Amino acid sequence: MKKTILLLLLLLQLGLSAQTITIDFSSHPGKAVSLCLKKGTGCDALWTGMLDDKGKVIVDLQGKTDDYPGIATLSINSDSPILMDIIISGKEDVYISCPEEYPYESNITFDSAENESFKKWFIGQAQLQQKMNLLNESQKSNNEEDSSFSVIAKEIQDLKAQHSAFEKELTESKLYIGRFIQYYSFFNKEVENLMFADSIGMMNVRAYVRDSLDVKGLFRSGLWFSTFNGLLALYEKEKPYHKDFITDMSLLLERAGSERIYSTLAENLFEICEYKGWNDMEDHLAYYVINSGNLESSTGKIKRMITLNKLKKGIKAPDLLQGTLPAGNILLVFYLTGCGPCEYEMQQLKDNYHLIKEKGYQVVSVSLDMDEEIFKDTAETFPWEAKYCDLQGFKSPDAENYGVIATPTFYVIKDGVLQGRYTGIMDMGIIMNKNQDSE
Repeated sequence: MKKTILLLLLLLQLGLSAQTITIDFSSHPGKAVSLCLKKGTGCDALWTGMLDDKGKVIVDLQGKTDDYPGIATLSINSDSPILMDIIISGKEDVYISCPEEYPYESNITFDSAENESFKKWFIGQAQLQQKMNLLNESQKSNNEEDSSFSVIAKEIQDLKAQHSAFEKELTESKLYIGRFIQYYSFFNKEVENLMFADSIGMMNVRAYVRDSLDVKGLFRSGLWFSTFNGLLALYEKEKPYHKDFITDMSLLLERAGSERIYSTLAENLFEICEYKGWNDMEDHLAYYVINSGNLESSTGKIKRMITLNKLKKGIKAPDLLQGTLPAGNILLVFYLTGCGPCEYEMQQLKDNYHLIKEKGYQVVSVSLDMDEEIFKDTAETFPWEAKYCDLQGFKSPDAENYGVIATPTFYVIKDGVLQGRYTGIMDMGIIMNKNQDSE
C-alpha cells in the first residue's frame, strides 16, 4: 500500500552560500531517492540518486536553490513508496533522519528552527480539528445545557486562541513558515468556503486576490492548483464578478515576477476558459497576453491561443506545410479519429459533400492522428482527395499555424483569405440544416 506522508520541513534562511540535505533513512538502504521543486501545477526535477547500504546520502544543492524558498517533494522508492513534501530555502544545511520503516511526523528527526515551528503549528492544527470533530459528535448526542458540551466548547475556544496567537507570532517573524501559513490560511479559510460565502465575504476575497495575493510565493507553495481551482467559485457565470475574471487575473499576471510564472499562469487561465466554455474571456485573455509584451517567446497552448487570436477574417491563410491549398473556395478541417464531436461532424461532412461541391467548395482534411493505420482507415471513407496527416498530433506545425486547440476545427478560405473559423459545418452558412430549410 502506497504511503504518502505530508511533512513540511521548513528551513531557516541563514545567508549561507551553499546547501546540503543529508537524508538518513536506515530502514531503506539502497533505495532510489529523488528531489523535485514545486512549480505551479508541476514539479521540476532537482536531484536523483540512491541511498547507500546504510540508508544514507548527502545531497549537494549548491547554486540550485539559492533563490527558492518553497515546497519540494522528497521521494524514496521503497516497498511502500514514501513521499515527503518539504520546504527548502537554499540557505541552510539540513539533516533528515528516520530509523523506522514507516516515517511520520513524530519519528522523523530534523534540526531547523523553521521545522520545529512548523511541527508545532501542524500539530496545533490537527489538535484543533480533533477537538472540533469531538464537539460535533457531542452535539449529536447532547444539548448545550450538558456540562460536557460547555467543557469541550471552552477547550476549543482556548485552543483556537493559543493557535491564533502562535500563527500571529510566526507570520510576524522572518521565518518562511509565516509566509506559508498565509498561503495555507487563505486557501483553507477563504477559498475553500467561497461556494458558501455571502457578498461581503466574496468581495473581501476578491480584494485580496486583486491587491495582495503573492503570485510568486504561491507558485512555489504546492497550493497553486487548489487555490486557483477554488477561486473559480468567485467567477462562475452566475456570480457578479464573472465579467471581471480577466481584469482580475491580469493583475496577477502583472505580479508574476518571471516569464516562467507568467506563462504558466496564462496557460492555466486559457485552460480554465476552454474548460468552462468562456470563449469571450478566452479572446480577451489572448488580446491581453499578446499586447502585454511580457513573453519573449511562447509555446504550447499560449502560442496556439496567440496564433488563433491573430487568425482574423480577411488575413492571408497560413500555408499548409503538408500540401498545397488549392485555389478558390476551400473548407479546411482539422480532426482526430475517435473524438466524439469529430465523428459526428465528419459524418455530416461526408453526407453533405455533394452539396458542398455544388456550392463550389473543395474540402481539405488534416488528421491529428498519431497512428498511420488509424489515419488511413478513416481517410479511406472520405470522398474528397486532399487528405493529410504528419502523425505529429497536436504538435503538427500545421495545427500550430492554425491555432488548433481542439477538434474538430473548420476554416473557410476564399482565394487564400480566411473567412472564418467554426466548430461545425452547419455554422458556416454553406449548407443549411433541416430546420433552416423549413423556415
